[in-house]
Amino acid sequence: MSNSYNDLVKTGTIGCMKADILLEAERDLFYIAHIRKDIVENRGIKDAEEAIRGTFQIVNELISQNYCSLATWGKVKGPFEMIRLSQEELLLRIAQYNNSDVNPFDIFLIATEKGKEWVSRYENLIKEL
Repeated sequence: MSNSYNDLVKTGTIGCMKADILLEAERDLFYIAHIRKDIVENRGIKDAEEAIRGTFQIVNELISQNYCSLATWGKVKGPFEMIRLSQEELLLRIAQYNNSDVNPFDIFLIATEKGKEWVSRYENLIKEL
């Protein structure tokens, strides 16, 4: 049985995925290709197009809500550089991860200040348990 993205939203799975992505993006970084892989291998969305759209939606929401920024490995100075892609470019990049010859480690999410604040609040709540 294959889940749809909307089914995963209703069950809270997408929200949990976003939290996990944000936690890791704040600690280090989170590769875009791994989101798509998780959707296919662990969340039951086997349809390639739906996995691409679902990955795009998660990434787009985290960026548009200012929890994460898109980055790539820097060429000049520093470990990475921030990038901006149009929605069409981002969707195209995500779709390329269907091909095994595409480098999955080229673009990733890192937490913004807002994202770091969310992680801090989350970690304080966990400590209360």
